[in-house]
Amino acid sequence: MRFGLYVGCLIFILMSCTGRERTEKALLSFNKMDSVMWEMMAADVYFHDVLGKDSSKETLALNAETQAAILKKYQVSRADYFATLDYYSARPNLFLPLLDSMLKHKLREERRERSRARFQHIETFNK
Repeated sequence: MRFGLYVGCLIFILMSCTGRERTEKALLSFNKMDSVMWEMMAADVYFHDVLGKDSSKETLALNAETQAAILKKYQVSRADYFATLDYYSARPNLFLPLLDSMLKHKLREERRERSRARFQHIETFNK
């Protein structure tokens, strides 16, 4: 009876350790996830806000193609991306810094746009 209990516990421990290693290997690093997630979100916003008025199926197909191209660019599978997203979102201490990073990306992009607009205004004024 005890032997069966020990064997059962040993099998349980070995199986749980093996699954955790597999999950950890599939996760993207914070920096890589940051880059991929930013591009995926930017593409989603573009398709939702700009092309969202077009209700054709072509828009949905183009969005899927764009996401596939982003994942290919970073050499990430769709399954790994979403597994990593699930991993981070289940851990607020890891997910909140990732969201903060998305906000920093957005602020940098807005600053760049304002700078370009000022430069174009100055260039137009000097002509």
